[in-house]
Amino acid sequence: MAITIGKIELQQVPASLEVREQIRAKIETLDLTGMMTRNHLEKLARTVVNNEQFLAWSMVLIGSRTWRSQVLTIPFGRRLLLLPHCMRSVEYCPAKYDLSGLCCESCGACELGNLKTLAKSLGYHVMIAEGSPIVMQWILNGKVDAILGVGCLRSLERVFEKLQLTGIPAMAVPLHASNCRDSITDIDWVTEMIQTPFKPFHEKSSSVSKQPTWIHLLRGTAKLFEKPQEQLFQQSLQQSFQQSPPELLSKSEPELLPLDHPIRTAGRIGLNYLSYGGKYYRPFIVLAAYDALTGSLGTTPDGEKYVAQFPDWVTKTAAAMESFHKASLIHDDIEDEDLFRYGQPTLHQLYGTAAAINIGDYLLGWGYHQITEIRNRIPFQNAVLRDEIVIEMLHVLSSAHLRLCEGQGAELHWKSQQNLPEPSDILKIYVLKTAPAFEAALIIGVLLAVASGAIDIGFYRKVKTILERFSRHLGVAYQIKNDLDDWLPDRLNKQTFGADYIQNRPTLLRVLANFNFNQHNSIQDIFEQLQKNGVFEKARQLIRRYANKAREVIETIDHVPLQQLLFHFVETIAET
Repeated sequence: MAITIGKIELQQVPASLEVREQIRAKIETLDLTGMMTRNHLEKLARTVVNNEQFLAWSMVLIGSRTWRSQVLTIPFGRRLLLLPHCMRSVEYCPAKYDLSGLCCESCGACELGNLKTLAKSLGYHVMIAEGSPIVMQWILNGKVDAILGVGCLRSLERVFEKLQLTGIPAMAVPLHASNCRDSITDIDWVTEMIQTPFKPFHEKSSSVSKQPTWIHLLRGTAKLFEKPQEQLFQQSLQQSFQQSPPELLSKSEPELLPLDHPIRTAGRIGLNYLSYGGKYYRPFIVLAAYDALTGSLGTTPDGEKYVAQFPDWVTKTAAAMESFHKASLIHDDIEDEDLFRYGQPTLHQLYGTAAAINIGDYLLGWGYHQITEIRNRIPFQNAVLRDEIVIEMLHVLSSAHLRLCEGQGAELHWKSQQNLPEPSDILKIYVLKTAPAFEAALIIGVLLAVASGAIDIGFYRKVKTILERFSRHLGVAYQIKNDLDDWLPDRLNKQTFGADYIQNRPTLLRVLANFNFNQHNSIQDIFEQLQKNGVFEKARQLIRRYANKAREVIETIDHVPLQQLLFHFVETIAET
């Protein structure tokens, strides 16, 4: 439901209630059966408004209308109402703040208390904040299944584009302006939204939106890393040694040693690191691709029960993908001399460089071990086919591993040089460093579907080349977006504004800037110069260019659920 249309600051809400009501009435007549990508939302919005400045506002309403039928199926007690604190009466408000937002005392000085009271009476969770990490935590741990919100267009862009990643049903009413204090909105609309009734879901109901929801797959992915990692480590050791001849086992073998024994240090720290944080994109992509090709039941409103039934050889493979990723992060943080990851000190800061390298190596080995372990679990009687699938997985993963190292090597080379590379060299680095991760996760997901018997090896061979092309374009778009995000304060990750410049990394933004700084320039000077020279806008244009290239590739795939999944990735991962 992201609403980026040109420059968000140019977007407005129609001033007249009569005009707003007329547009909303037109939206009620729209055919909302197509997949609601950002492009599709924009096309629909252009059919109901003539004023370019009202597009973003109209897209919010269309998105809300699209998801309404699914919100209907969600009990009040599993809905979250997200209200903006800027609606409070600043002059009279006695409320205090805590980590989750404004603690409204329902004093009657503004509408927040009334809206909160209404929602609470129905059973809603209520949060008064423009956005909070707690929201995503509540979504992933299953506390809430729908978000209903109020906010300015800028705020809705930030919050609701994150909700699009989950595919969680979301409805919103925009504020009339971005005043940041004493803000107003259509209270009757908000009340109507809160009172959206609950009607239990029926699979055969034709009124329920067919929009796929990825929340169940995301939750399933997160659960892979909820298990106490000491227990995971114990199981890993048992698997490693169960095939050893009895005469080779003794009391000195690791599975008989306490968890705090030095032999267990690398595995204990490494497997705990899997649950440190992050987006879990890679294991999610594996599970989502597998689901798309085996019936796409995990994206239905009732998808939780289907995801819970995924075979262990599928979930083990997905977990291995995160192990490879976390290993690369540990090594990257050492090479880039980063101090923070996921809001915590990096492993080499905590345990020393040598120990961190070893922990990263352990995770690489653990990941490959997980892949080989699935051979006897694949539900095929033909042992040769099982071997072919595992060998192909190892080929895909090792190829991705080599390319990632080549890209990192090229980046380290340019980092040590006085001159900057050409833009084409930077893009080659991005193709090598970022695209293989998307490519490997997608292709592994397809191979798992082959192993399940849902699709044949012929489809795999045909789609593999397409996914490789798609991943190259998506990887470049994602990495440029990551460069832009480096200029956003992110307390949940590296905690450093403009870290790429500080650490002299060769990025596309540096090349596009076409000027040099010296040690006397502050990071704020650099930011202002990048903005003045239009570097950020040039980068956004390139993101859109490569995202469009990825969309063109998707059109060549003759499989609707897989197409929907790939469009979803473009709309969320490469969203600007």
